[in-house]
This record gives sequence, C-alpha cells and structure tokens, in this order.
Amino acid sequence: MVNIFITDKCPEISAYNLCYRHVVKMILECAQLLSTTHRYFDDNKANDMGLYKASHINHPSAKWCRESADNYQWVYNHMIALGDIYFMQTGKQHKSIKQIGEQLGNLPVGISPYGLTPFVAVVPDHISAKQTSVFDKYKLTLIEKYKEWAMREKPLSVEFPIATPVWFV
Repeated sequence: MVNIFITDKCPEISAYNLCYRHVVKMILECAQLLSTTHRYFDDNKANDMGLYKASHINHPSAKWCRESADNYQWVYNHMIALGDIYFMQTGKQHKSIKQIGEQLGNLPVGISPYGLTPFVAVVPDHISAKQTSVFDKYKLTLIEKYKEWAMREKPLSVEFPIATPVWFV
C-alpha cells in the first residue's frame, strides 16, 4: 500500500514526525507515488527516465499526488526530507533517491498547475469518524500503530529522528 502519513502541512515537519521505521519505508512509497504520477501523464517518458512502474494508481494518495503540481511538489519535498533523515541516521543515501531522486524533481508534463488541494486521509474508519483534521487523523493512526508495535510478543521500538513529537507523548 502507498500511503502518506501527513501529520503537518509542512512536508519537512511531517517527515520529522515519523518514527525511523516509517522514514525508511516512506521514501520508497513517495518515490512510487511520484513515479506513478509521471507514468499516469506520460508512460513513455517515465520509461526513458528509469522511474518505477506504476503502483496503486487508484489509491487515494496516488490520485491526490497527481491532482496538482503543488501536491506533487509536497510529496517530493516530503521524500527529500525523509531522505535527509535517512542520511543523518545511516550516512548513506537511500536507494530510491540515489537512483531516481533527481528525475522525480521534474514535474510531470501535463500535471495541473493548480495549487495545493485538500489532503486526503486514508485511515481506519473508527479514526476517521472521530477526527476532523487530516493531520489529527494521521497522528491518531500513528499513535495506535506505535502502541500496537509496543504490545507485540517481540516489541518493535519507536524511535524518532530528532525528538518525540509532542502529539505522541
């Protein structure tokens, strides 16, 4: 599944709000969303650029990404911020950014020039019904997921890049 955990309007803050496990995974998912957007508008050019194959083209996050140039740019900036976090943690550039990051920095030909459209929340129904803010929906989803990880037979640690976000405490 390709989802974007949008916890803040700022793509960089949203990246820093994710635990390190999500940082690694979300770089690839952002690259898939951006590649899919290119393929939606011009599959032949995307092939020439060496981008990933289209994935989950009808997923709400994929549709949102291709709705406007600003949406696309938000996802790209989020991916780059995640990549910076990954580099700080490992000293290496993430494979997706290394291979196609530069190409993804170019807007797809034909994408709408309109501004940032409302963010979409792809969260469980019980969370969607409780919250009105997209940001709060994702925060609550992450809190639930992180608590679930801690309750596993072999708990997974939840470590944040800089500091634990205030909303998680």
